[in-house]
Amino acid sequence: MGRINYSLLAILICVVGCVPASSDTQKEETKAYTELRSSDTVTLESLLDEMVDYDSDVHFPSPAWSAGMVSSTDARSVSPDQPYWFANNDNTRYIRIEKGQKVIFEEEGPGVVTRIWTVGKADDPMYFYFDGETTPSVVLRNGDPNTADWDADTPLIFAHPWHAQYYGGNMYYPIPFSKSLKITAGTTATSWAFHFSVRKYDKSTNVETFSLYEADRLAGKAAQVAAALQNPPVFSSGKEVEASGRLVAGTPVSLNLPKGNAAVRNLRIRIGKYDSASREALLGSITVKMYFDGIKCVEAPLSDFFGGGSTAAEHSNWYLTSDGKGTFSSRFVMPYRDSARISLHSVSQEVVPLAEITANVDTDFEWHTNTMHFHAQYKADQDLPLSNEYTSSKVKEWTAATIQGKGIVKGDVLSVRCKTDTWYGEGDEKIYVDSEAFPSYFGTGTEDYYNTSFAPVVAFENAFGGCLLAESNILPYRNIWLRTRNLDGMIFNSSLKFNWELESWNPGTADYSSVTWWYALD
Repeated sequence: MGRINYSLLAILICVVGCVPASSDTQKEETKAYTELRSSDTVTLESLLDEMVDYDSDVHFPSPAWSAGMVSSTDARSVSPDQPYWFANNDNTRYIRIEKGQKVIFEEEGPGVVTRIWTVGKADDPMYFYFDGETTPSVVLRNGDPNTADWDADTPLIFAHPWHAQYYGGNMYYPIPFSKSLKITAGTTATSWAFHFSVRKYDKSTNVETFSLYEADRLAGKAAQVAAALQNPPVFSSGKEVEASGRLVAGTPVSLNLPKGNAAVRNLRIRIGKYDSASREALLGSITVKMYFDGIKCVEAPLSDFFGGGSTAAEHSNWYLTSDGKGTFSSRFVMPYRDSARISLHSVSQEVVPLAEITANVDTDFEWHTNTMHFHAQYKADQDLPLSNEYTSSKVKEWTAATIQGKGIVKGDVLSVRCKTDTWYGEGDEKIYVDSEAFPSYFGTGTEDYYNTSFAPVVAFENAFGGCLLAESNILPYRNIWLRTRNLDGMIFNSSLKFNWELESWNPGTADYSSVTWWYALD
């Protein structure tokens, strides 16, 4: 097949108002599916376009790429069967000292840095050496992405809420490299911590290396992308189908979608006329189930599935929106070959007088051999033990998601109900891809994974998620954390396991629950 067209203008026009050329005509069941390939050339421009192309999520990459993360996590953590696996000096890992600089990132190309997070004041700059160059062509002063010498609006580059006190920041502006990329930082930055998320492409893929000239040339496009991320286009065309009814325990409200090759591009659910005093409990008692081509792909609480966590918190990001009152929407593309059904199930004794499901379905969607189904998985456990003995084996890990198959993780929402009066979030994420012994993703703390730093946390959100609820003055206190992934999706070929370390300032317990969203070849 030819290239995927990642033109931003075409994307915005189509997503907002394309009207399918055909309506109810079903696709031929005998259609021969083919692989959909992206361009063999990856550029800064194509990456910016991909970031705001919902369709880029649903096809397993061809040419293929892998993904991982490099971080400053405790250098003593080397293996689960050795001491210090839960050690908490999360600003100590680097590769080597070279010419008075710490080499903190070094990868052979072709590849792309898709996310940078830093915290702490670095007296020396962070230097980027592309393709073997001896003089860095990119310099970030004080190790802070917010000092970039090119135009990039929020949320492509943004400061975390504690920036004024702890410095550092976040960058989602893509940094491609053709042959290699080495990043160094000064040795005096002893309290400085970092994450670099990276894609690595097949050697045959042509990747054009980042340059300040190209970033300046594309400043207008970057501004368009930032604006689109902050104000997501909504697909309002296609075939609109809906179902509504009175929702009671044992009697679901279900919506059968049009037959044949198709994709849900905009899903909306509204729960109306309920007792507001029981909003959280009621919305948490309603389960969303989705079946695509006879496969149960989604089963999760309504409140959590749409990104609001256990409290159905009000929020809006690139993929998901909740108004905090009972109206929810999803912009994840959900393709299917033949059939699909979405239903709401309640276990509450309270009767919901009105439950509505509305979907805008693209009946002209084309299925390919590398097209993936959309999935969501829910996990919840209570009274998990928190430990502050970071150098002992007493620390436990909680598994938020275990996924089998081949696909790409697109995000997660984490709800924590902490029953001790101190910070619970010293624990790092440890994400294992394809049954590896050492995790591809090994972070530096719970809040760091969600683009902020240090406790107590404060509420914030942008296109990529954030902290939706930041209680601190009551016990048990609650936090809702959301992170969705555009270019920084986590690809896996056989399995993925997402663990959280359960580390806190003082011993205690907490309740954890999570929904993880991903696409998979089924």
